[in-house]
Order: sequence, then structure tokens, then C-alpha cells
Amino acid sequence: MAVITRVNIIIEAKKRIGRKGQPLNLVNAYDGITRLMSCKYPLIAHQRASVACVIGQNYLAHTSFTEVNAASVVENIRSIERIQYAAVDLEYLEPELFWTLYSASNGTPTKATHTWIDGTAANAKVWFYVPPDATSTCTIIYSLINPASAAGDTYQHLMTEELDECLIRGVCWKGCEIIGEFQKALWWKQLFDQELTAKAHEKTKRFQVVHEPEL
Repeated sequence: MAVITRVNIIIEAKKRIGRKGQPLNLVNAYDGITRLMSCKYPLIAHQRASVACVIGQNYLAHTSFTEVNAASVVENIRSIERIQYAAVDLEYLEPELFWTLYSASNGTPTKATHTWIDGTAANAKVWFYVPPDATSTCTIIYSLINPASAAGDTYQHLMTEELDECLIRGVCWKGCEIIGEFQKALWWKQLFDQELTAKAHEKTKRFQVVHEPEL
């Protein structure tokens, strides 16, 4: 089951607040709610992407990962939770230590053990210490702030379909504020907060079970 597109979420929100078929623009409300949700609970925008490493190449650009190839996504990465090379977790190093060790090793390919993330949008990279000695899969597990709409009415949020209802309630909240029905807006905000908290806790619990089985 796919997530609902932006246009259909807005249609449903307008119907629920009694403005079906009326010229009420809720695109900014949609964008704001998706960003609020992914900022407040990063794990609900939890992503995984994989790409093949190259022997002797000391970095991978974020654009190498098909799920994070859009500039708007790269700019909105909130945190890198794990990077694996050949199914083994790599330890994160601060840039100063990374380059000190890298210079000392002369960049000789061997089993990669450490990584450093350069998260700036212009040259975002996953750097390896030391360079991979074999072609293998690198997996990046990350969370991000949902970017603003950039693809018209077919734009989909980057969270799962479990968050569709929460997003609809959030757009209803903001829609009521726009039309000046503040009592209804408060009611919808309460419903939104309840749904967001419940779904975020469910997803966080599943993440811990899957990725931290010792808990």
C-alpha cells in the first residue's frame, strides 16, 4: 500500500473541515505539517539506501544512493544512524581524526572500518577509512526532514502510509486556522498530536526491536 498523494490528502482534509470543492490552498499547510512531523520525531522519516562500493575509492557521494539522489533530500538529512560496509557497522570518526588516520595510512585499500559523513549539500559524501579492498554493498541508514513539495500534485511524503491519517489531521488543523475557525483548529490539533504521538511511538518501538534486538 502506497502513501496517499498530496492532492488526495488535501482533498480529504478539505472535506473534513467542510470546504470540499472550494478554492482553499492547503499546499503550504501540507508542507509545514510534513516537516513538523519529521522534525519532532525523526524516526518516522527513517530511510535505508544501498549502493555498491568501488575498490580503492575512498568516498561515495550521497547522490550514489538512489533513495537520496534528490538535492532537496540531501539538504534535509537530519541524522545518519548507521553505515554498513559488507554488512558490518562502520565506526564514525570526527573529520580531524579521520584525515589524520587517512594520511598516515596512505590510502591503501583494505577492509574499511571507519567512516565520516560530509553532510553539506554541495559535496555531501560518505568517506571511508580505509578505502574498500573489494566491491561490496554500502548501506546508509538515516532520517531526514521531509522536504517541501517539488513535484506538483503527485508529490508524496517520505513517511509510511501509517502516517497518512496523522497528516490529514494536521492539514485539517492548519486549514481551520487559515479560514479563521480557531476552535475547530484547536480540536484538530489535539487529534493530530494524539495520532502523531501514538504512531511515532509504534515506529520507534519497531525500530528498536529490529535494529537493537538486545533491548
